[in-house]
Amino acid sequence: MLHLSRLCTIFGTRSVLCRRQNTSQFHTQTVSWKKGDKNYTKQLVRFRPIANNNTLLVAYNVDDTTSSKTAYSHIRNGEAVVYSNGDYHNARQLLYALKRKIKRQNHMRKDDHKQQEETHTIDWLKKQKHQEVVHKLLIEISIEDHMPSQMMGLKRAPIHVKEILSFVFQRKKDMIRDKLGSDTSFLLPLSDFLGMNGSYEWYRKGLYIFALQDYIYPHYSVFPPTRQDYIELLDNINSTDNKESTLMEIGIGTGVLSLILLKQKKVTKIIGTDINPYAVACAKENVERFGYENQVDVVQADMFPPTPIEKVDVLFFNPPWRPLRKTEDVAREEEQKKDDELTLLDRSVYDVDQQLLKRYLFNAQHYVKEDGHVYLLLSNLGILLNIFKEEDLYEMFNEGNLELVDQYTTSSFRKGKDMSKKSKSDAYDISGIKAQEVISLYKLRVKKVK
Repeated sequence: MLHLSRLCTIFGTRSVLCRRQNTSQFHTQTVSWKKGDKNYTKQLVRFRPIANNNTLLVAYNVDDTTSSKTAYSHIRNGEAVVYSNGDYHNARQLLYALKRKIKRQNHMRKDDHKQQEETHTIDWLKKQKHQEVVHKLLIEISIEDHMPSQMMGLKRAPIHVKEILSFVFQRKKDMIRDKLGSDTSFLLPLSDFLGMNGSYEWYRKGLYIFALQDYIYPHYSVFPPTRQDYIELLDNINSTDNKESTLMEIGIGTGVLSLILLKQKKVTKIIGTDINPYAVACAKENVERFGYENQVDVVQADMFPPTPIEKVDVLFFNPPWRPLRKTEDVAREEEQKKDDELTLLDRSVYDVDQQLLKRYLFNAQHYVKEDGHVYLLLSNLGILLNIFKEEDLYEMFNEGNLELVDQYTTSSFRKGKDMSKKSKSDAYDISGIKAQEVISLYKLRVKKVK
């Protein structure tokens, strides 16, 4: 088995694969506000990169008596608002009121003349701007023993606040200590907390996977495998004739696909990689729950390990299915920020300019055995959105010195929806495009040297 300790012995502990990875994935910004006659300064904690995080963010104190109009006015002026001395449910109502105002202000009329890929990219940027405004409604969280503890100044807060925050911060005290030092509290966007609460519920209840006849437990910032309509395609994955075969899954996520392949006895050993430290922890936990810890090594790496000890029999990648494309109609400054604004969860959903897809296909030949196979599980959303053409995909195969052996497909579960009532403007909506979605499993092999 290719244990991480063996990799470190051969390549050294300073290698990208073996060195201790930074698990602190949040960002901070100093916020100053006044409540009554007293001035306050706290650190804002975000799991999304913060633009201009070195500048002071001025905030305005709000409570149950503050109208959404007043709060929105301060946010539009570039300030944040800190909700204190009030009711948690009233704070949520203010958040929802702000969302409604932003939706009315930022509603973009879809122009029939726009290309689908342009509209999709601009819609994504609109969504990012929408989220940044919503994230300006802040709540205060206390710190006890270098761990997030409770909401401050809000009555009727959820009873599991401490458990939710411990789950998100992975109970790692160094994450708080390194960024916040001896601070006794910090600020957190209310919308972020609601997302954390939803993620905690996914983890607490689990997600039932029919192919496993059991539950998977996704962690925070790890994409939950809510779609299972494509899992049947895994039946077509075959290893070599060797009794023992190794598969490398790029972007292992929760570990669900690797677990299915192990249960189906398609392979006997798996190396799973993921750049997301939360995914690495998540996959390890799920692997252990199913009792496969002696057959699976999960390591944090940017796609491929720096150098494999030996080539694998099967290489497998399920890249992000929702592509983004840089267009001339999007402001240059927005484009420059686009990659930086992606969270760890975003990176499991969006593939900007097919960068991940290209890296996989162009490098796969160096990691798979001569008689092995390279598998790619991919939606045709990028083709439907005119971001790239099908022939472009085949050109990528060719450029990566790969040839297509077979292609297996399944239609999206949305296929049966009646799209006849959609207006022309709705035709460019991503939900309308998804009704035509087809998911393919491409079976490839490295071209033989003649």
